[in-house]
Amino acid sequence: RGVSSPPCAARRAIRLSGGQKHLPLHTMEISTTMAKLPPVHDDTFEKEVLNSSQPVLVDFHATWCGPCKALAPTLETLSQDYTGKVKFLALDIDEARMTAQRFGVMAVPTMLIFNQGQVVKQMTGNRPKGEIQGALDEVLTAKQQRA
Repeated sequence: RGVSSPPCAARRAIRLSGGQKHLPLHTMEISTTMAKLPPVHDDTFEKEVLNSSQPVLVDFHATWCGPCKALAPTLETLSQDYTGKVKFLALDIDEARMTAQRFGVMAVPTMLIFNQGQVVKQMTGNRPKGEIQGALDEVLTAKQQRA
């Protein structure tokens, strides 16, 4: 005899504590949170990013994005490590669609590093801390050489 498959939602369900209920996986929330970086919006982007006197890393993210949430602790740590050297800002692509479109952000998380109003580095995905540090250090070194 063949074994029949349960409905799709049942296959994706997990047993909760006590075993009384099932919860489809697509309704589960990820326990991590977004980076606690200052927000930037369509109407503040030019002032905060393009006109900044120091390099700026902009974290293009979405609240529903798991990899964005996983990247958050790394960006928070780096923002502390680079205090006074690099400004870190967060842009929610669902709230600032015009800016995300303007810079061709097609996937999240995407980090753009700006220097003197220009994009000088772009990274997409949950990148390792060392890779982000390397990009920031490269931008800072280039800035010092120009000074």
